[in-house]
Amino acid sequence: MMINEKMAWALQALAQPSEQQLNLFPDFANAADELALSWEEVIEDEDLSGLSESQKKALSVLDEYIVSISGKKNAHLWTNEALKNNIEWSKIRALASAAIEELGWQKVNLKPSKWAIYVDSNQAD
Repeated sequence: MMINEKMAWALQALAQPSEQQLNLFPDFANAADELALSWEEVIEDEDLSGLSESQKKALSVLDEYIVSISGKKNAHLWTNEALKNNIEWSKIRALASAAIEELGWQKVNLKPSKWAIYVDSNQAD
């Protein structure tokens, strides 16, 4: 089974050091939110049937952890500051790295997504 390019990008992005994660998005973007949205978009649509049970489990553990720290009560975790400093983001990076390893991949330095479109809400019309 071949994991699509968007999912590979989202998984690699979650595994990057915080400074690299911030560089994947425009300065005005909330990188923490963007990383989670990128992941959520691909994990829901990806056909994982060709993966081994251990590979599926590694992806599932990552996804379940992200979901467990989401929501209004955890809004403080979804900021660029939290991305740099909070232990929860260190755990996300570790789980994403473990999933990459389980898939038999190497971590790579990423370039910004070629699919995303960002709108700066601070710019006047």
